[in-house]
Amino acid sequence: MMGAFPLSEAEIVALAERIAAGLEAHPGLFPSPPVDPAALRARRDAFSMAQSAAVTARVAARMATLTKDESLGALKRDMKQVLRYAENVTLMNDDQLGCLGWSAPHARQRIAPGQPGLLTIVREGDGWLLLRWHVPEDGGHATVYRIERRLDNHGDWDAAGSALHPEITLENQPRGPHLEYRVVAVNNWGESVPTNTVAAVL
Repeated sequence: MMGAFPLSEAEIVALAERIAAGLEAHPGLFPSPPVDPAALRARRDAFSMAQSAAVTARVAARMATLTKDESLGALKRDMKQVLRYAENVTLMNDDQLGCLGWSAPHARQRIAPGQPGLLTIVREGDGWLLLRWHVPEDGGHATVYRIERRLDNHGDWDAAGSALHPEITLENQPRGPHLEYRVVAVNNWGESVPTNTVAAVL
């Protein structure tokens, strides 16, 4: 026996059957109930049908949402494929891409990279050092970073290495002399202003 009205649907349905059965079994005790057992069972059956319909609808809605998401994903893939093709064919020409309602992504426009920043020596050892810097905050996307080196604070800068990411470990560096390093960001449309210089004696 329970002293509080149930909260779950299954418990409510079970209690409805017990009430209907109790009313039928004890007509002398409950001679004139406000809802007779047959009507109570009809209400229960109507709920069960509505419950089944709701479950079916939820499953159908879930399937429809999955189908919608898959269709949207396929549409986006096709659109991106066409837009990449158009960018290549027009060489990122904004006027021509405008025919498709599109424009060239800023990072891929014909702009040289901005200046990389804050070049630092993270660690160094006998004939090696680890350099790290910040990517440019403006300009075009850097395709590669060229690391340059010169001796004794004078003379021409020579290439000392290259990196795809803003960090590099340079090995087999000259031991003994005063060395200076800087980094230049490069892409297909030009070079950046060099970073600050850092100095080391390895």
